[in-house]
Amino acid sequence: MDPLVAVTNTTPIIALAGIHQLRLLDLLFDRVARRLGLTVRGSLGVLAEARRRGFVRELRPIIDDMIANGCRLGTDVVAAVLAAVGE
Repeated sequence: MDPLVAVTNTTPIIALAGIHQLRLLDLLFDRVARRLGLTVRGSLGVLAEARRRGFVRELRPIIDDMIANGCRLGTDVVAAVLAAVGE
């Protein structure tokens, strides 16, 4: 059974919805989850896990869509995630 994982980084949702105030809730959730000892994963971490488990064939198109819709993802982070999943 997989350990409990807290999914944080609502930035993609915020970017798509245009609601910037939610970022503060995201930061608060991240802190609380870490204090509770949960593993914290952001959007790219969740996508990478989905790719590893075969739920997603390619990450690049999804990441490109996220960026096109206003998500700010560092090129170095994107490159590292893509390399980690063999893309």
